[in-house]
Amino acid sequence: MKKGDGWYENKFGILYVQGSINGKFERKSTKLKATSKNITYIKKHHKDILMELCQKESESQRFTLQEFGEKVIKGWEDKKLPSSHKNTIAQFNRHIVPYFKDTPIESIKALDIEIWETNLLSKLKSGTVKNIHYILSSIFRKAVANDIISKNPCEYADKFIVSHEKKESYSIEEVKTILEGTQGLLSLYLNIAFSTGMRTGEILALKWSDIDFEKSCIHLKRNISKGVITEVEKDFKIITSRDGSIKKLPRGKETKNHNRTVYLIPKILDMLSLSSKESNSEWLFTPMGKKTPYQDSQTLSEGYFRPALQKMGVPYKGFYNTRHTFLTITDEMNLNPKFINLMAGHKEDSKVGEKHYINRQVTEASAKSALNQLEPFQRLIYGE
Repeated sequence: MKKGDGWYENKFGILYVQGSINGKFERKSTKLKATSKNITYIKKHHKDILMELCQKESESQRFTLQEFGEKVIKGWEDKKLPSSHKNTIAQFNRHIVPYFKDTPIESIKALDIEIWETNLLSKLKSGTVKNIHYILSSIFRKAVANDIISKNPCEYADKFIVSHEKKESYSIEEVKTILEGTQGLLSLYLNIAFSTGMRTGEILALKWSDIDFEKSCIHLKRNISKGVITEVEKDFKIITSRDGSIKKLPRGKETKNHNRTVYLIPKILDMLSLSSKESNSEWLFTPMGKKTPYQDSQTLSEGYFRPALQKMGVPYKGFYNTRHTFLTITDEMNLNPKFINLMAGHKEDSKVGEKHYINRQVTEASAKSALNQLEPFQRLIYGE
C-alpha cells in the first residue's frame, strides 16, 4: 500500500484517506484501526469517506495551535518541576503563540516551522531556540498521537546548527587568589565548588548528614533551584516548594544526576569538620540568623562573590564557572576522565561524561583510590 493509493496506514496503525477535493489535496484520519476488515472497506470507499470527513471537518471547529498547545502543556503540570513548567508556559506564550496564534494546527507545514525558527534565531541564542523548538515539536507529537494531524512538521523542517558559547574558566592562579582571599561561609562554598565541580544548587542543598567523614565523601541526594528542593529517592523525585508543599513525581528521563558520590580531598574535609562544630542547622549553607538554606545563589554571587573579586582584582567570570574550572583543570592535568565525570554527574554519550547515572557503594578501598586520584589536584591548588 502506498500513500498515492488514496489511503494508507500510519505508524500508529490508524487508517488515513487522502486525495483531491475541489482542487485541494486533503488527508484525513478515519480513526479506524488497520484491521483486514477495515482495510477492505477503505479500499472500496476511500473517496466517499474522504469527502464525508472533509465536510464534517468544515462544519466543526478546528483546533488552533494555541488551543491545542495550551491543553498539552496543562497536561504536563504534574509531570514537571514547578519552575520548569512555569518556564515552558512562558516560552510558549512569548515565542510560539505570537507567531502561530489562531493558525489551525493541521495547516502548519515544515516551511512554516523553518521561517519561524529563522525569526527566533535573529533574536535569541541557538540553544534557546532549540529548547523552544522542543516544546513545539512535543505539542505536534501529541497531535499526531491523537489523530489530529498525520505527521509532525517539526520533524521535516531543516535542522539548524546549535552553537555553544565557550565558558571561560578561572585560571589556576585566579583560583588560588580567590581561595586565599575569601573567608567564612563564602570560603567554604568556594573551596567545595572549585575542588569537586559540584553544581551550585547541589552545594546549596547540602545537609551535614550528607557528609561521610570516615570515607571522605559526600552522598549527594538533592538540588535546590529558585527555592524548590528536589530530592532523589529510588524511582521518585520529592519536590518541596517554597511554600513547604511537597509533591512526589516519577524520576523519568533525567538530564542531570543529583544522586551520586562526590569525593573530598583532605583539605576540604578538614574545613567541613571545623565548620560542622560551629553550625546550628542541619543545612551547610544558611543566611545569617536562619536555619533554612539559601533559596538560590543570588545572595552569595552578587552580595559576596562579585564584590570580593573586585577587591582582589580578579575578573568575574560567573558563579557557576567554578564547576567548569574544576573540569578544565582536571582535564589539563590528565586526571582519569571517567572518574571525574562520575563525580561531576555527566553522561557517557554526551561530550562530557556518563550515559547512565551511577551511585556506587563506597568502600574503604574505593575511597582510598578516589583520594589518590585527586591528590595531584590538591597539591596543585593547595600545595599540600
